[in-house]
Amino acid sequence: MVQKRDISIVICIAAFGLIAMLAASISAQNRIRDWQKAYTSSSEKPTAIAASLILEHFRFQNTLVGYYTNIDELKRVELNTRLNVYLSRLLLLETHKAQFLESPNKFKIEGLAPDTHTPILVATVKKLIDLGQPTLRQLEELINTGQPDDAQIKTRVNTLLSTLAEPLATLNTHAFERERYLDQIQVELSEQLRLRLWHAYLSIGLGIGLAAVSLMRRWHEKARSAANLKHINTKLRVKIRESERLTAELHFQANHDVLSGLYNRHGFNVQLEAILTSCSGKHGLCFVDLDLFKVINDTCGHAAGDTLIQEVSNLLLTNALPGTIVGRYGGDEFLMLTPDCDYIEFKSMVETCCIGMKSMKFEFNNQSFNTTGSFGATHFAAIDHSMQSLMAVVDAACYEAKRAGGGRVQFHSDNNELVEARQSDLNWVSKIHYALANNSFVLYGQKIASLRPDDKMLDDSYEILVRMTDTSGDVLLPSRFLQVAEHYGLAPRIDRWVVRRTFNWLNRHADEMSLKCLNINLSGRSVGDPEFLHFIEDMTEAMQIDTSLVCFEITETAIVGKLAKEFLRRLKSLGYKIALDDFGSGFSSFGYLETLPVDRIKIDGMFVQDIETNETHREFVKAIATVGRAMGKQVVAEFVQNQAAIDVLRELEVDFGQGYFIGRPERLLDHTEKQEAPSFSKRMPA
Repeated sequence: MVQKRDISIVICIAAFGLIAMLAASISAQNRIRDWQKAYTSSSEKPTAIAASLILEHFRFQNTLVGYYTNIDELKRVELNTRLNVYLSRLLLLETHKAQFLESPNKFKIEGLAPDTHTPILVATVKKLIDLGQPTLRQLEELINTGQPDDAQIKTRVNTLLSTLAEPLATLNTHAFERERYLDQIQVELSEQLRLRLWHAYLSIGLGIGLAAVSLMRRWHEKARSAANLKHINTKLRVKIRESERLTAELHFQANHDVLSGLYNRHGFNVQLEAILTSCSGKHGLCFVDLDLFKVINDTCGHAAGDTLIQEVSNLLLTNALPGTIVGRYGGDEFLMLTPDCDYIEFKSMVETCCIGMKSMKFEFNNQSFNTTGSFGATHFAAIDHSMQSLMAVVDAACYEAKRAGGGRVQFHSDNNELVEARQSDLNWVSKIHYALANNSFVLYGQKIASLRPDDKMLDDSYEILVRMTDTSGDVLLPSRFLQVAEHYGLAPRIDRWVVRRTFNWLNRHADEMSLKCLNINLSGRSVGDPEFLHFIEDMTEAMQIDTSLVCFEITETAIVGKLAKEFLRRLKSLGYKIALDDFGSGFSSFGYLETLPVDRIKIDGMFVQDIETNETHREFVKAIATVGRAMGKQVVAEFVQNQAAIDVLRELEVDFGQGYFIGRPERLLDHTEKQEAPSFSKRMPA
C-alpha cells in the first residue's frame, strides 16, 4: 500500500507538476502570442512608415537638386510629382498614428527600464502631422511661384527642408530604437518562460522523467525562439547601420552646399560660432563676392554659373591655409575662416586667392571670361566680436572692394567706418521697404525739349523721375536711395511702382495735355527679368495703354546678355519706344546700336555739361550725333546747363536737350491730390 501510495503520490506530484508545467507553458505561450501580435503591429509598421518618409525626403531633395541643376518645365513637373508623393506619405503617417501611440509598457517586465521611445515618437509624429503639410505647401508655392535662380528662394527652400529633416531623422531613429526595445521585451519574456518551466520541473519531484520530457520540449522551443530572435537581431543591426548611414548623410547635407561641396550658410555659421565661443587666439575671416557673375549667368546660362562656382570653390580650397574653413554663403558669395592664424599669413592667403582668381580664365561653350572677386577681410580676436558684428565688418569691407572696382582685397580697419557706412545702407533699405509698403514715393517729370524746332517730327517729351518722401514729409532725391535699392535688389520693386503709377497717370491725363511721350527708367535688375516683362504685358493689356506714348530708358550696363536683348525686342513688339541712357559711358557703346531696337540715344551728361568749353567732349558728342543720324536714331543730350551749350548742340544737329536750363523736374500729382495735372513749363530757351 505504501508503495502504491508512494506511487500515487509520485503520480499525483508528477501529474501536478505536469499540469503546472503545462499551465505555465500555456500561460507563457499565450503571453508570447499576445506580445508577438503587438510586436508585429507596433514595430514593423511604424518603422516601415518612418523609413518610407525618410526615403521620400531624400528622393525629393535629390529631385530638387536636379531641378536647380537643369531647370526646365519637365523637371518642375517631376519635382511637383515627387512633392505630392512626399505629401501622401505624411498623410499616411496621420492614418497610422495609433500604431505609434501603443506603448509596450503594458508588458510589465521587472528589471527592464520603461519605454522612453514611444513618447518621443508620439511627439515627433504630432510635430510632423502639424508641420509637414504646411511646410510642403510652402515648398510647393516657392517652387511654382519663385524664381529658380533666386538665391533667397533657394535658401528658403533649403530652410524648409531642414525643418522637416530633423523630425524625420528623429522619427526614423526612435522607431528603430523602439523596435530594439521590443526585442528586449521578447528576450525577457523568453527568459520568464524558461524560469516557469524550471519551476514546473522542480515541482514534479519524483516525476522527473515527465519534467525531463517537458524540459526537452522547452529547450526545443527555446532554440526556435533563439533562432527567430537571431534573425530579428540581424535585421535590426542592418536597419541600425542603414539608419546611421542616413543620419550621417542627412547631417552632411544639412551643413554642406550641394553644388560646391563646401559648408553652406548654416554649417559655416556653426563653425564660426564655435570659434567665437572659444574666446581665445586671433583668427581670420574673409568674405568673397564674385564680380560680374550675373553677366556670365545671363550670357551663357545657369549651367555656366554653376561650373564657375565649382571652379572658384576649388581655387579657394587649393590656396587656403591648413585648417581653413571654406563655405558658400550665397549664390556667388563665399566665406573663408582661418582659426588661430598669424595676420601676415592670413593676408598672404587672401591676396593669393584674389590674384589666382584674376589669373583664372573661365571658359564655357567656346566663350572665355576673365573672372575676379571682391575680397573683404579682417583679422580679429574672438572676444571682441559677435557673429553679427563680425559679418557686418567683412560684408562692409567686401562692399568697399566692389565699389572700388572689384578684383581687389579690402582689409577692415579699426575705426569701424565701413561698418557705419553699411549700417547707413541698411537703414536706407528699411526706409525703402517702408516707402514701398506705405506708398511714400512720388513722381516728377522733367522736360526733354526739341532743339530743332524746324523739324515737326521732333515733339517734346518728359522723363519720369522718382522721389521718396520720408516720415517728416521731406522729398528725397533718387541719389539718396536708388544706389542702395539697386545693390540690395529692391530696384525692380520701385520700377514696378513707377510703371504702375505712370500708366495710371497717363490714362487720366493724356487727353488733357499735348504730351507726345513719357520716358520711364528701368533698373538693370528689371531688364531681362521674365517676371517683370510679364508685369508690363499685363499692365499694357489691363489699362490699354497707348504704347507709342511710353519710352523705356535702359542703361548700357543693363543690356548685356541674351535675355536682356530679348526683353527689349519684346517691348519693341508691343509698340514701346526704347532709349539707350548714359550712352558713351561704356567701352562698346557703338557696337550695341547695330543689334538693339533702340529709338533714342541719350548721351551721358558728363560729355554735355561742359561742351561749350571742352573740345574733346564736343567731338565725342559730334561723333555720337553723326552715328545716330546715320542709323536713324534720335539723339538726346542730358545735363544742358546754359544757352551756349544749346547753341553748340544745335550746331552739332543733336535732336533733343534735357537739363535744368531747359526745365527743372516738376511734381506729378495723382487723382487723390487737389491738382489734377502738372503745369509743365512750355518755355524753351531761344
